[in-house]
This record gives sequence, C-alpha cells and structure tokens, in this order.
Amino acid sequence: MVLAVREADSRFATALRCARALQYGTTGRFTTRAGHDTCVCSLADVVALAERHPQIAAVTVIRRHGHALLRQ
Repeated sequence: MVLAVREADSRFATALRCARALQYGTTGRFTTRAGHDTCVCSLADVVALAERHPQIAAVTVIRRHGHALLRQ
C-alpha cells in the first residue's frame, strides 16, 4: 500500500506528530525537510520496483482515510 498525500500535508503531519509526542513526554521523531524530500523523491522508484517484484501481487494507492485510488 502506498499512501497518497500532498507533500506539504505530509511535512505538516510529521511536525504535528512530533509536537504531540513531546506534549505526552515521549521522544518525538522529526524529519528534516531534506530527509523528507529524499523519501518523497524515492517513492516513485520504490513503487515501480514493487510493481515488478514477483512476490508482490498488487500495489494499492490509498488516501489518508483509507479510500483506494488505484490498485494495480
């Protein structure tokens, strides 16, 4: 499964989860913009590899709330 989100929403959600974790007294996991951008840029390559992998039967792209956008 691949989660389809806008890049700006993904960065915001990362910061929000980190801030909430700190509020609860746990260690927040924050990703820098450069680290986030590296992951976003790599995602297309990972999906393409998954589509060709013989042990992966399907790749499904979903929205954050679970609505399927594409199943290949």
